[in-house]
Amino acid sequence: MEKIDKKHTVKEEAENVLSFLPIATDAPFNALVHQFEPICLPNTRTDLLDDIAQWIDGHDTPCVFWLNGMAGTGKSTVARTVARTCHEKGMLGASFFFSRGGGDISNAAKFVTSLAWQLARTIL
Repeated sequence: MEKIDKKHTVKEEAENVLSFLPIATDAPFNALVHQFEPICLPNTRTDLLDDIAQWIDGHDTPCVFWLNGMAGTGKSTVARTVARTCHEKGMLGASFFFSRGGGDISNAAKFVTSLAWQLARTIL
């Protein structure tokens, strides 16, 4: 019983510390403001999504998968699809979706602390 109480106390203390971090609450892919934003339709972008899945599962792959393209080509939609899929598989540590004119998500001021907060919450 003592270990449970001690662990519970550590978790409460961690939650207390996390509450002081300045975070962008609208940044995660599953934030309420993103609920109606699109994901890839079934059987679309399959080659790209397969490439990303192989990169995620790869052992000798680069640390970063750079998704680039012109505005309006679906990069954010692909990123949301990948984030949702990873979340559903229990593989997502954190996500941050930037948006022009979106307050805290329109600049990088709270990027690091938001990711740190999400990662900490994931392991608690």
